Amino acid sequence: MTYVPELTHAQTEALRAQAELLTAQRHAPPSNDGLLQTVALVRQRHLDPKDEYYAGHPDRVAASEMQMQATLIRAGVTEPVVTAQSLAVEQPAGHWTMSELHPAVAAMITERVAALDKLGEREVTERAKALRTQIGAADYDAMVAAAGPLLPPAATADLYALKLHAAHGRYRSAADASKPKI
Repeated sequence: MTYVPELTHAQTEALRAQAELLTAQRHAPPSNDGLLQTVALVRQRHLDPKDEYYAGHPDRVAASEMQMQATLIRAGVTEPVVTAQSLAVEQPAGHWTMSELHPAVAAMITERVAALDKLGEREVTERAKALRTQIGAADYDAMVAAAGPLLPPAATADLYALKLHAAHGRYRSAADASKPKI
């Protein structure tokens, strides 16, 4: 008869954790990503006019499509259905890619605003009033409103910084307005 030492609590917990990990790995649902990628690649070949096998042979394309459908059915895979709602969610993200200003433009604006900040609040206020008079109160107020809350106070005294902030504010507003209301 052999002697088997008692396991400590830490050893018991380590063995239990290993057993849970192995059980989770065994019961993980299979991924069909590889099959769906293969189907997508074959469908690209169907549409390629330079493909040596499928180009100019609609009968081969139809037979291949039927084989793929049968394979997907046997595997129990349903292809993602493209609906109006799924398109509405996916498309805006691709159309509105400039959420931030280009770094060079942002650096230029920061430099101009920093120079105005050094002049002091009183000088900035006077320059902002002069700029408002120069371009017209309605246009000035519209640009300040379009720039939104991210507009630094000193940028109200610089025409170029104000125009760039206003343009970017209108861009952000359009991007937010185009998001689906789901």
